[in-house]
Amino acid sequence: MNEQEQNDVDFLMNVPPEVLADWYSKMPKEEIEYAMDLLRRAFEEGAQKLDAVMDVTEAKEMLDKFRL
Repeated sequence: MNEQEQNDVDFLMNVPPEVLADWYSKMPKEEIEYAMDLLRRAFEEGAQKLDAVMDVTEAKEMLDKFRL
């Protein structure tokens, strides 16, 4: 995701609901679809990062060697 796309995601995620509703009412269908795709991609990237952090299998296997 490039910087502009990240800025767009930040806007969509942090704008007050009334501003988002106004934006939504003024945007053409294509822009709304683009926004939804950006949010989907941001969610998927975030989930992948979380999965990478949460995978402690290797660490657990190493620590299991020292358990009594």
